[in-house]
Amino acid sequence: MNDKVGIWIDHRKAVIVSASADRVTAKTLESKVGPHSRYSGRAGSPTPEGPQDEGGEKKYEERYGQQLDRYYDEVISQLGQPEALLILGPGEAKLQLKERLSRSKSLSACIVEIETTDKLADPQIVTKVKEHFGIDRHHSMTAPTRARLGRNEPCHCGSGRKYKHCCLEKDDAQAAAARAKAAADAAARSSEAATSAPTRAVKPQTHQPWKATTSRGFVPRLRTPRKVGGS
Repeated sequence: MNDKVGIWIDHRKAVIVSASADRVTAKTLESKVGPHSRYSGRAGSPTPEGPQDEGGEKKYEERYGQQLDRYYDEVISQLGQPEALLILGPGEAKLQLKERLSRSKSLSACIVEIETTDKLADPQIVTKVKEHFGIDRHHSMTAPTRARLGRNEPCHCGSGRKYKHCCLEKDDAQAAAARAKAAADAAARSSEAATSAPTRAVKPQTHQPWKATTSRGFVPRLRTPRKVGGS
């Protein structure tokens, strides 16, 4: 495949953007990994080998790591065989995904690049991937598969607050900014096309009396006044 793929990822979700010569698609994969809180096992009495609950903490970390591995494997299964891959994200998830990708024989020839970014709205992720790979903005794009959250649903950032009290205003502002940028780019392209259109030069007119014709299509005959009387 000739697709180029960009992924924005953290431990809660992954937005996968696939860009080819004729179209751009985006889909969102929600993570089933729970929050990574500190191990809260009750400490036992200390021993020369360490606390008695050390085994419980180790198992807790192993289970969390296994959840992440399953999440990354699910993301990798959605990639297909991309020619190049850009991994974006604010935290360590992008590095963990790259390390997981290095174990995949089928993707060993894929060029992988890493870039640190803040949290981005889905349209911003699509724009960033297209700009990175130099994809023409005229290409069509399918809508992201994740529906917009309801105002009273839990926020996608994982804060536990309602969407309307958390990231709704920020997401709306980012989406509006992305739409305004796209409209400005489209207007700039239209202006460029109008100014670059060739104009036909006006042919200079010359006085050519021999080409003068009447409405019937023949040259009018010049008449001279007749001489009246004699000398």
